[in-house]
Amino acid sequence: MAQDTLRALRGKAYEINDKIRITIPTLGEIEEYGEQRYFSLIANLTVVPNDLISELDKIGIDWETIDEFNLFTNMCSSFRLEDTSIVMGDLDLSSLKVFKNNQNEQLYLSEISTFHQELNRLDIDDVNILIDDVFSTLEKDQINALKEFAVEYKNTKDKYNLIGSNGMRLLDLIIPKYNGIKIDRLLHYTINRYLRKVHGYEIDDNVLRRKTGGTQTKRARIQLDRDDKRAAKRKKFKSNLENYIITLVNCQEFKYDYDTVWDLHLNVFLASLRQIMKNKGTYFNHVGIFTGNIDSKKMKNKSKALNWFYED
Repeated sequence: MAQDTLRALRGKAYEINDKIRITIPTLGEIEEYGEQRYFSLIANLTVVPNDLISELDKIGIDWETIDEFNLFTNMCSSFRLEDTSIVMGDLDLSSLKVFKNNQNEQLYLSEISTFHQELNRLDIDDVNILIDDVFSTLEKDQINALKEFAVEYKNTKDKYNLIGSNGMRLLDLIIPKYNGIKIDRLLHYTINRYLRKVHGYEIDDNVLRRKTGGTQTKRARIQLDRDDKRAAKRKKFKSNLENYIITLVNCQEFKYDYDTVWDLHLNVFLASLRQIMKNKGTYFNHVGIFTGNIDSKKMKNKSKALNWFYED
């Protein structure tokens, strides 16, 4: 799925589909929300197993055996709407439930409902329409019960207490919401990589798939991850955005001041920061060559080092 980064550059939401959209806040909105809180949220929304090596080991999970979508499904219930709304709008991740498509064995997240709620909401006469939509998530005994239900539904006065052949109260059966929000593996990957891209957290998928060596090497990596995180916890939070803002506002190439910078969306601000750094690096490389302090023949990636044009 192509990422609509040009739309994001205008500050517009990235509409992944008709139900899920991602908005990148302005610097002012992040300041009001809380910088530390915001970047903690983004770190959790974009987490991959390699980010939680020691934490997963503590609960007996090998980070190399759990994939990022399964990890995300396990974390969904911990996301509060009041936290995620700054980027995910009114999408309540904590309300989603894991279902399995029994036709291809793939998991997906979906809004949940019951047959009772859906039949009332949809007002459809033929319950087979609803049943067909959720067949793939049900076991055989449930499918048989629902087929029985479809036949008996119209002729049954006590619809709420209708019991299937397997003893379940059919109208209470939890199902994916008809035409509701669904997040599968591919959709999660799209959300994850988009958020990583606009926040400068891009990762190489080949590195994620690379396996660690023997047991001793793996234990050493777990311990290193644990030590790094203990050290990070001891450090007091320091605002990176404050440093970036002060630097750019006092840079002649940046067109915003302390009053207007807050209206910039974060992705635009970070892109400006990277480009100005590239401009300055390119300029000093040219000066170094001109003054004889840099031998251009020995430069690595010469064409890139001397080109100021923005490249994604």
